[in-house]
Amino acid sequence: MELNYKTFKEIVNRAEIFLPYSFLLRELIAAKKIKKLSRFSLSDSTILEYTGASFVDDLKAIKKDYYVVSSFNENLPEHWMRFNDVISEVSMQCKKSIVFYIPYYDLSLPSYFVDLVSLSIKKKITLYAPEKEYKNSEPELALKKFKEIGFECVFARGGEHAKVYLFDDKAALVGSFNFTKNAAYKNRELGVLLFGDEVKKLQSFMEQ
Repeated sequence: MELNYKTFKEIVNRAEIFLPYSFLLRELIAAKKIKKLSRFSLSDSTILEYTGASFVDDLKAIKKDYYVVSSFNENLPEHWMRFNDVISEVSMQCKKSIVFYIPYYDLSLPSYFVDLVSLSIKKKITLYAPEKEYKNSEPELALKKFKEIGFECVFARGGEHAKVYLFDDKAALVGSFNFTKNAAYKNRELGVLLFGDEVKKLQSFMEQ
């Protein structure tokens, strides 16, 4: 069976997998369910040749209870995910909301979410710092960019250091990742992408 990459992503969205498209594709190629691509650059029109019996079943079989996520893109251990892929690609699979709780952020990250403008879902960032700290600064410019994309940006009491990224009530990324250029491209950050009942518990805990 042949399908293009756009259709591949649409099937992943409907199946509510909440794993990055690029990660799923790599796993299916490794399992020889999709023939290895002759080129590395992907576009929506890229043709994928699927050789399995049930595409959705093969997608769901990849999903485990949790996955390790790293911002370090080179020489990742087998089955680990990249932070940038999780943030941008899993966000595109949400049907209800994406909610981020972060202490620090800068101007480099809003570009990951420009495609979310077309999604009619709740988009919210809670920042653990007084708003006055961001006046006339790079974070204030980033805040404006997030608002243009449709994010509701609110400030909460200080003292929190947790970094939590919630995708609907189905998946959550918890780790050391701030929303900064260093976290995305320079530091060796680690976290866990988890699923199931713990996500709703985490969501309730963070909303308190």
